[in-house]
Amino acid sequence: MKTKLFLLVLCMVTAVNAQRVKSETATYETVRLPLEPLQGAVAGYNFKVSTPYPEDNSALERYAQEKFANEQAGYDDLVAESKLLYEEALVQYEQDVEIARENFKLESAEFKKLSFVERMALADKKPTLKLPRKPIYRKPAEPRYVKPNLSNSIVFNGDVLANSYLRLDGYDQTDQNGLEGQITFYDFEKLDIITEVKQESYYNKSAKKTVNRNVTYYVTQYKRPTELILTYGGETLHSGMFENTGEFTYYSDKVRPNMFNIEKQSISNTLQDINVYINNLYGITSITNNVEVHYVKNKNGEYDDLENAKDMALAGYANFDIDSDNDDLRDAVDLWETAMEESNVEDRRARIDKGVTEAILFNLVEANIALKDMVNAQNHLTMLKKMSLNYREKQLVEKYENQLNEINTRLQANGM
Repeated sequence: MKTKLFLLVLCMVTAVNAQRVKSETATYETVRLPLEPLQGAVAGYNFKVSTPYPEDNSALERYAQEKFANEQAGYDDLVAESKLLYEEALVQYEQDVEIARENFKLESAEFKKLSFVERMALADKKPTLKLPRKPIYRKPAEPRYVKPNLSNSIVFNGDVLANSYLRLDGYDQTDQNGLEGQITFYDFEKLDIITEVKQESYYNKSAKKTVNRNVTYYVTQYKRPTELILTYGGETLHSGMFENTGEFTYYSDKVRPNMFNIEKQSISNTLQDINVYINNLYGITSITNNVEVHYVKNKNGEYDDLENAKDMALAGYANFDIDSDNDDLRDAVDLWETAMEESNVEDRRARIDKGVTEAILFNLVEANIALKDMVNAQNHLTMLKKMSLNYREKQLVEKYENQLNEINTRLQANGM
């Protein structure tokens, strides 16, 4: 009985410890350094974009206006011609009437020569006078300006595209001594849309069983070849087709693709990808980081130190400045480091038990990453990896590992 009671109390203590770790979310702004920093005094950037499309609809509008003007200029001649054709039609009409009457007269004379019996037998074929329809004059409609249908036209202004989608983070536009880029879009290519019927299984609720049904898929392929040329200081950094733009993209869906929209969207999508590529290599990009500051629910002042550390960390992240010492965040790190001296992951009743230790270590990893202290961040991450973690914590450790590797790579690339 005492053993069962002890186990019950132990489980209750474990549950309480698991529940007492809390967290608050904070954000801070920092910068991501370039993977291939540009050397020297970089003045800025200048990007140019060209597409196979017109820059505006002026050509269509000009054609419509010219067509209207030509129709107006030729309207009087058109009316005169219509009257002449009408007069000619009247003359032809009179001739056709005369011929019709003459033919009727001849056919009637021949019909009368037949015997009574023969005429009765051919009663339904008795000659009738069929006169042609008399021409009616219809004056041509006066010219009317028809506004061109622009719903199916694609227009792109290269300067607008460059200013809207392309920039080198950390720099301003310049005409000299900067990173220069030329993006050239080539014609959109697409294959015919075909349909494919596939058999798929689904659960039929009324029949209460899994059945098969035929499902129609629309299939096609398309591509937008795009050339990217980047130069800096007389050196070519990139020249050729951008990534996979020269290869077909496979489309298969139950919804028929709108190829007009895909063609138009391919321009902006590719420019966004190019902008990401450029800034990943050469930009100094401002990024927002979301962090969780862990602390312990404080009862009777037992965790005053960790509560103070939490408040300092939140203030430190709120006022974070990459160019300052960030004293609040550093003070929080000192308090967490001091608390870690009491860590006892084997004792569930310890003040800094396994759960609290993990929470503090995660705080230290995140804070040291923000402070660019990669050595201490890695040390605390190594300690975490040696502990028994749940799935979510393992995923978080993996995220931090990737983050540390990337930051270290960028710091080394920038000689830091």
